[in-house]
Amino acid sequence: EMRLSRNMRSVSVTLDSRELCTRLYPFGNGEGTDRIGLSSLTGAQYMDSDTIRKWGVVAKTWTNEEIFDSITLQDVAQRYLEKYKNPILSIEAQAMELSQLTGQAWDRFVLGSRCRVALPEYKTETNMNLVYNEIVIGQDWADVYGDPENVKVTLANRIRDAADEIADFMREATSSKL
Repeated sequence: EMRLSRNMRSVSVTLDSRELCTRLYPFGNGEGTDRIGLSSLTGAQYMDSDTIRKWGVVAKTWTNEEIFDSITLQDVAQRYLEKYKNPILSIEAQAMELSQLTGQAWDRFVLGSRCRVALPEYKTETNMNLVYNEIVIGQDWADVYGDPENVKVTLANRIRDAADEIADFMREATSSKL
């Protein structure tokens, strides 16, 4: 866990909403009115994520020519929404790794593990304390031998990778077909 009052010197929180999607219009194989959609299954052409009230309506169209039925389309679209229903969150913090001093496991930052970042000094619109529980994806020591406790820790809820880039290109290419 990291706290400004305990083991964190500074923190920067960044939200990347380029891929955010809270309402998805999925389409399968076909053309025009014969294109596979969700209308016959759900009565609507779109699906909403459970985060639409938090982030607002961010609508995207997604097409996969290899889907030939509404049930498969709904399943794949639900997975898509699950992946993109929140923006990419990244946190960079200058912190002190105190585990050698305290002997406590929660004072150690381990790559791939979850780390709680509590910021009670900052409040949201609903007067709730800001608390993040994200994955440690990077550590950087300026002087690993002379100052091993001082570390820059990078956390994220999801990493943008090559597959995300390819998916963006595919979405752009297929959206011109609609």
